[in-house]
Amino acid sequence: MTNYKTMTHLKNTTSLLALLALSGLFVADATAQDTSKKDELSLVADHFEYSQSGTVVSAKGAVNIMSSHGKLWADRLVYNTNSGEVVASGNVVYVNEDNITLFLDSIELDGDLKAGVLKNIRVKMGELEHAGPRLAASEASRTAKGVLSLKDAVYSPCKPCAEDDTLPWRITASEIEYDAENSMVSYEDAALDIYGVPVAYMPYFKHSIDNTPASGLLAPRFGSSTRTGFETKLAYYQHIAPNHDATARLRLMTDRGAMLGLEHRLQGEQWYNNLTASAIEDDLTSSWRSHIQSQTEYVFKPGRRAGLNLNLASDDTYLDDFFDKNPSHLASTAYLEDASKDHYYAATATFYQDQKVDSDDGKTAQVLPQFIYEKAFNLGHNKSHSLTLSANAMSLYRSEGTQYNRLVTDVEYRDVKIFNSGDKFDFRANIRTDLYQVNTDTDSSAGDEGTYGRFLPQISLQWERPFISATGYHKMTPMAMLVLSPRGGNPDEIPNEDSVAYELDTSNLFDANRFAGYDRIESGPRFIYGVDNVWGHAHETQWRIFVGQSYRMYNDSVLPDTGGTETKVSDWVGLIEAKPHEHVTFSSKFRIDNSSIDSRRLDNIITIGDRQESHILLTHSQLDGGPEEMKINGRYHFNEKYSFEGEFHRDLTGEGRSLNTEGQITYTDDCYKLSFKARRRGFDNRNVPPSTDYLFNVELLTLGSRYN
Repeated sequence: MTNYKTMTHLKNTTSLLALLALSGLFVADATAQDTSKKDELSLVADHFEYSQSGTVVSAKGAVNIMSSHGKLWADRLVYNTNSGEVVASGNVVYVNEDNITLFLDSIELDGDLKAGVLKNIRVKMGELEHAGPRLAASEASRTAKGVLSLKDAVYSPCKPCAEDDTLPWRITASEIEYDAENSMVSYEDAALDIYGVPVAYMPYFKHSIDNTPASGLLAPRFGSSTRTGFETKLAYYQHIAPNHDATARLRLMTDRGAMLGLEHRLQGEQWYNNLTASAIEDDLTSSWRSHIQSQTEYVFKPGRRAGLNLNLASDDTYLDDFFDKNPSHLASTAYLEDASKDHYYAATATFYQDQKVDSDDGKTAQVLPQFIYEKAFNLGHNKSHSLTLSANAMSLYRSEGTQYNRLVTDVEYRDVKIFNSGDKFDFRANIRTDLYQVNTDTDSSAGDEGTYGRFLPQISLQWERPFISATGYHKMTPMAMLVLSPRGGNPDEIPNEDSVAYELDTSNLFDANRFAGYDRIESGPRFIYGVDNVWGHAHETQWRIFVGQSYRMYNDSVLPDTGGTETKVSDWVGLIEAKPHEHVTFSSKFRIDNSSIDSRRLDNIITIGDRQESHILLTHSQLDGGPEEMKINGRYHFNEKYSFEGEFHRDLTGEGRSLNTEGQITYTDDCYKLSFKARRRGFDNRNVPPSTDYLFNVELLTLGSRYN
């Protein structure tokens, strides 16, 4: 039969074949007439035959139908024009517009071409990378909702083993439903096989085959610890809405009991809530222990928000004991903020839980409440002149010890000028007033009871000028600052609650007041100077060296002996950064004694490799008269399947001791991931002793393990 005759016959049956090409399994209901208008279709076959009555049309040999909705290949195709039945058989392959591939022995479609029966079907999901069977069944049909229902079916994303075609793991079920639109697979009467051995029975469950969140059990995790015994972690994930989900957790420990955990996440249009909580009746302490962490925020409009952050634990060592977290304190804060480019207003209240050794809850200071006001005014069209008004009011409460109410106000005028020569001058003049009302327990030695105030006028002028080499590769910027203010301003009657921390470094060298908080101030005339050298191109710094120092006219007894400014001439502070190679970086922040040139503070970081891939990260910190520590982190990919990552953390003070040592090896195959971690904790924290942990984890990919 000629090609002309073949194409003529196709023209008369285009509407039928268009629906056939859509297979009736993957498209919504449509009339034959509409489909012929909207869909162009091509049919290729080696041979066509027609019955004598003309009611049966057969296509044989490399049958190929292509349309905008999909493609179909088969050895044979038969269409009965009277009954409307269509049968495609022999190595049938169908790929729909969502890249879902069906492999079939045959497909039978009924008269309306919307539902059909498929024999010996295999389904390949387009989301997965490698070829091979994904779903296989003896029989399948498409429901009215477009879900593919498979009988006596098998699901596996794994490649068969080369030796005997065994799958590393698979799920067999009496019925599997595959919802391609939502990327969901559900099972009834299912069993999990690992290398052909049944290991678990599940009457019903479902999962997503891609990143689509789906409710269900998460992959279990197993471990062993000298502190908690053998443990199993189980979790159930509940997908409530695209912006709302929750996770319930159960942690079973042979030496400590069962811990319950809950996570809740909700993101609204103007607000959000994240909640994490846990509780256990600890077999070791014979008491209930728990914690809660929550962040809730409501945004009224851009720049205006209110929120509540909770961070509470039943005791000082709970987080360290079960989660390897050892914070110095926990803070819970309620806040209301309003901000724009020229103002910031806030009202906050903070409750602290001191987690340190020998802490006394009654002596822990609580900020209840604090009010902050900051307002900036531009005093010129070029915005180089500005006036800033600020105020901070706070009530500090504790059940035992000193309490106070404090009001701090500050008015600052600023004028910044940049000249054609490159010189930049930054002039500031400010007046600060403080008012304290102090209430002191008889047992307290911090401050005296009464009302106290102080007044501090201050002016400062900072200068800098960059010098750039002819090639533009080197830039040297000398800088200097003069600060003038009266001496004093730190009477003993004012307690020091928030200005305990003080240390000179490169980040605060050119600050007029380096004390944290408001309770202590720097005073007296002082001069600050430094020079910054940068080598490199505009888009990347290859080398940088900064060094600076400050000088004060008078000694100030309020400055701590270890802060770097206890003498008139301060310690030298500096920063070195180097990137000699794309995968090698080095940085060092240091503080050197001004007379002996001994190191008083040193923080070094060296990175070799790509931080996202194989790399080594070495950090070293040293404080004169204080701790000295070294930490090494690393990751190495042996190949596409094997990787190793580890950490070594050591205290170098005195004879030294290992604080933490851990290593993890991970094997990733095409459909599963195995990881084994060993960890040694070498220090104790009150009732939390040193421990050795072993953690083993199995993830069956595509079963939702990413959520655990």
